[in-house]
Amino acid sequence: MHPREAVPHYESDAEEFILNNTSLYDMIFIDAYDGEDIFPHKLWDPHSPFLKALSNWLRPEHGTVVVNLHSDTGILNPNGSAPSVLQQTLPVGKYVSGFAGHTRTWQ
Repeated sequence: MHPREAVPHYESDAEEFILNNTSLYDMIFIDAYDGEDIFPHKLWDPHSPFLKALSNWLRPEHGTVVVNLHSDTGILNPNGSAPSVLQQTLPVGKYVSGFAGHTRTWQ
């Protein structure tokens, strides 16, 4: 954690952090692309320890997960929505009306 930041954040392996965590969070941001622009399978596999443990560390009344996913990752449905298996693991709450689109413009 960076103690001088207004919003504390952690830079670590996401799976390792969540599996060894002991705190509840209001919001968890996941930006997990590797050097080859690949979102690691262990972070979206519905049977992974990561997704199973993630919901344990969100506040039950309003805990939110924000995930940076590119539309070309192969994880999203063709219409840009999250696959049903992810929605079952991390249900979309009443305040989420859709996904923002972004076109990748760099090579």
